[in-house]
Amino acid sequence: SIRGPMVELASVLECTYNTEKKKEIKDCLESYGDDFDGLPGLDPEKWETIALMTRVTDPGGLGNVVGKDKDSVYVLKNDEDPERRRCIVNFEQMNNHFDVLRYSETFEFSLYRDYCGSGGVLVGARNELWELTHDPKWEKEIKPALETCREVTCVGN
Repeated sequence: SIRGPMVELASVLECTYNTEKKKEIKDCLESYGDDFDGLPGLDPEKWETIALMTRVTDPGGLGNVVGKDKDSVYVLKNDEDPERRRCIVNFEQMNNHFDVLRYSETFEFSLYRDYCGSGGVLVGARNELWELTHDPKWEKEIKPALETCREVTCVGN
């Protein structure tokens, strides 16, 4: 059977996709193994969503064609070891036709740059990450949650 942290992190990507409700994330984590042929996900008894934010932008003239661009960030925590809170921050940013058009229009699918200490980051992803982390909701909702964590794993799509 397939096991390991990367497989478990896939459940975060799946369960946070297109939702803005903590309960929906918990419900998805609880049924994840049943829905995905027994693949292990995060244990919903050990992980809890403690923060989320959604940033909606109107892509101007493209809005009539592709709709608004909605990007979300979620923080999940695990207090199994009370001295060492583990957290996962998930960035859901590439989720609609606007993102595909934006990346391809500027050739951002093929451009890679360094960002935040990591190499090989798509320019389009880097730009959206920058916009998310400079949004006032980041300061209000996400940053205080991350400050309670001793260990942070970052995932995204």
